[in-house]
Amino acid sequence: MTRRAFTLLETILAMVVGMLVLSAALSVMLAVQRSDRVLADLALEQSELTTTQVIIGKALSRLRAAPNNAIRNALPDTLTSDEINEIIERPFSEPIPGLAPRFLMDERAGLPRLELVCDRNIAGEIRPRSSMDDLAGFASVGANALQGYRAAIELRPREDGRGKELWWVPLPPQDMPDSIRFLERTLPEPTLLCANVASLKWTGFMDHQRLDHIRAIESRQFPAYVELEITTTGGLYASWMFELGWTPGSETGMSDAPAIGSPIGGVG
Repeated sequence: MTRRAFTLLETILAMVVGMLVLSAALSVMLAVQRSDRVLADLALEQSELTTTQVIIGKALSRLRAAPNNAIRNALPDTLTSDEINEIIERPFSEPIPGLAPRFLMDERAGLPRLELVCDRNIAGEIRPRSSMDDLAGFASVGANALQGYRAAIELRPREDGRGKELWWVPLPPQDMPDSIRFLERTLPEPTLLCANVASLKWTGFMDHQRLDHIRAIESRQFPAYVELEITTTGGLYASWMFELGWTPGSETGMSDAPAIGSPIGGVG
């Protein structure tokens, strides 16, 4: 009995069909992998948005405004009450010498930025000062001794050029007496809030106005609400409205400079 072998044509057809089947299976597998990566990226972005909302919400509810009448006491006595009130009521007035803003919504390098002072540390761990940090002729103080914690919420371009990153950046206090050296090394490290930002917009609401530039020192200059709109590179969009809360007080808690070379209490 003669066995019939596959002809060349049949072999070629079988190879073509097999390649088509393998190609289809490979395409499906690659599509599933891409879908998994997209879903994983979206899950990460959603987690980052949640972290961003929580941290910013805590910060805006724990603001530390300057004591009432701080602006009036810092301005020249030659100004009338109407002139002082006009300065105080201006949403983005000129800086006042000797008074750093406690809430500053503006731009830096064309990117929206929010600088604020909170009554507690919101993100990151404050590092203790070293026993070797005192310098001759100066008293040194670390972040542990502060009553107000200054930080900026700012956008930074990503190194790969694909979108931007949103960071919480602790800053040194701005009303430290000249005889005291603040130890910046005790500040927490910057905290990355969102690594894939496509766009971001801050809006403040004051007296029925929508503002994107605000400079505030006392609580009466603060907006009632702040809206944050953010879009991720993956296409997620969020819009949050935050109600502001504050407590008046000093940023450093030191109205008088201590004696030269003396230690500061309350430092870790």
